[in-house]
Amino acid sequence: RARLAGVGGARRGSAPAAVDRRGEPAAVEVEAVVPSPPGAGDGGVCAAAAGVGSGGVAAYAAAHKTVTLDVDGEVTTVETFEGDVSDLLAGEGVEVSRRDAVTPAVDGALREGDTVVVRYGHRVTLRVDGEQRAAWVTALDADQALTKLSKQGDDVLLLPTRSDGSVTLPMRIDVDGPVKLVVGGQARRVADGAMPLDRLLAENEVRVDADDRVTVERRHPTTPGAPTVAVVVREVQTSIEETVSEVPFESVTAADPNRYEDLGPYLATEGVVGKRVTSWDVTKIDGKVVHKEKLSTWVAERPVDEVTMYGTKARPEPEPKPKSEPKPDPKPDSKTDAKPKPDSTPTPDSTPDSKLDVESPDEKTRAQS
Repeated sequence: RARLAGVGGARRGSAPAAVDRRGEPAAVEVEAVVPSPPGAGDGGVCAAAAGVGSGGVAAYAAAHKTVTLDVDGEVTTVETFEGDVSDLLAGEGVEVSRRDAVTPAVDGALREGDTVVVRYGHRVTLRVDGEQRAAWVTALDADQALTKLSKQGDDVLLLPTRSDGSVTLPMRIDVDGPVKLVVGGQARRVADGAMPLDRLLAENEVRVDADDRVTVERRHPTTPGAPTVAVVVREVQTSIEETVSEVPFESVTAADPNRYEDLGPYLATEGVVGKRVTSWDVTKIDGKVVHKEKLSTWVAERPVDEVTMYGTKARPEPEPKPKSEPKPDPKPDSKTDAKPKPDSTPTPDSTPDSKLDVESPDEKTRAQS
């Protein structure tokens, strides 16, 4: 029986590993039992031991290999003696399921210089053409996930998980480039997209309320180097709002028994409009109203009717006017209004018939005396 001291951990059915899980060398012994020829004595045993020693060193060199292990973007270099991918993953503590993607296959042989890539399957919630659904996807980041899921419809969005005020995705946003962050309609560029969603929001001081809507979308870059993934936070605000509208007044007429009917109407009461209050349940997204539902309505101030009065009193017939007596002619004033007496002496011109009266002799004698 010969013992060969080696380096590395050993697993039944496989060659010893170069390092253990802590990265420290582990010493083991390899035993080989070689029957000695009759009469060989101790010399035969020594010869067998020498043969086994040279063969063990050769096996050690052949089993040792250096491989690269990429687990969801975390890349490490591993020194191993494992012969297949399954043992490598088990030795490195990497657990995989049927939903995960492993390249080369789990049952594939492991060779010097191989790169083993593990992409975990993630259950995500997405909205496809307005319909919400769940799906499994193996992707390194949201950019890859959206690329794979884009075959399901024209408009595919990732919907993060909401829990205890946090917003998370089971993957990073974009490990290879920047991200476009849109909050309340305002866009900004985040240079490092290789981070989880909750960290990206925290580092950019974005607070997400319970009713806000968060989506991760893929955008077609308009310029070289522009972000291909956008994190969109739509700020949702719900409130109860009241609006005030006018209640029109009515115009009515009324009779005034004390006003003559032949007089025109007059305004007795001016009309005053009332006020109606309506309560609404309003939802706004990024400041724009997207939903409005009436809750209740009531009249806060009643209108005042406009009242116009018309007279109804008949005007009485006018009384007949009394007959007026003729006024006497005024007496002339003795001094100013006296008219001169006409001259009694006839003149030739005053004779109407141009005939002259003949004076008798007696009248002539009386006149002279």
